[in-house]
Amino acid sequence: MRKIILGIAATAAIAAPLAVAGTASATPAPAGKATGSVTWDFNHGQVTGQVIFNANAKTGGTLDYQASNGMWLHGVVTASSYHQIDADTAVFAGEITSGSDDYTVHHAGTDYFSVKVVDGGTSGRNGDMIAVLANMDGNGQWLTGPNADTTVDYPMTPATAGIVTGGNLTIH
Repeated sequence: MRKIILGIAATAAIAAPLAVAGTASATPAPAGKATGSVTWDFNHGQVTGQVIFNANAKTGGTLDYQASNGMWLHGVVTASSYHQIDADTAVFAGEITSGSDDYTVHHAGTDYFSVKVVDGGTSGRNGDMIAVLANMDGNGQWLTGPNADTTVDYPMTPATAGIVTGGNLTIH
């Protein structure tokens, strides 16, 4: 079964710029973390909820997800899974350590998640989006570890991701 948490397409299944000194032009280095405490809406109220996360390439982090339909999870982010795609987009993954039956009991083996976030570039919710996928990636493949590589190409649209309605997510 395919489990897309924000997107609810089926029923199973993040960084600080650094200037380089030396020459007249400084080039930003890849960022290392993403954080957020946001409320979101999927499909004009079909499902709403809250996600609180911190993810970084050095030490990992945590993810807490709660949806209006009763689904929830707590997870631990794997540091090596964090990848910044561009200045506004990052992905990360980890292991689900507790959650509602949909994400734990009804899935054999270890439970994993992957996340893709888009920072709309302004403080607050304007353009911010988040997709949290549990046990399956955006391509319908079972997650066999805390790997966000297949989430890089996951489409971030109002039809596939949660639109942030409050709070803020950032990629630093």
